[in-house]
Amino acid sequence: DLVNEREKIIVEIKNKHNTMNSSSATQTYNKMVNHLDTTKKGYQGYVVLLIPKRPRRYRKHFAPNDDGVPVPRRDDLMEIDGASIYEIVTKDKDAFKKLYNCLPDAI
Repeated sequence: DLVNEREKIIVEIKNKHNTMNSSSATQTYNKMVNHLDTTKKGYQGYVVLLIPKRPRRYRKHFAPNDDGVPVPRRDDLMEIDGASIYEIVTKDKDAFKKLYNCLPDAI
């Protein structure tokens, strides 16, 4: 969904934790691995759940199960929450909170 050439980051965004079942997680994994191995070598890939199941910051390897078999873990492919990715991209730990706070006025 997003590419930051300067920071060498590629991002796949999912709005909410329940929008990705195991089949779409495997498809997302394969898509990201393809990019990281071909056109975006040396980049860090992130699968972002903007609104995670639990409201906490996290960063973990993104390695879903493919028909019950775990796919290989990669250090260049992580799952991360929305607040943490906003911090990485903006260098502001409160960027996501600031975005949410300004939305009512914008809407």
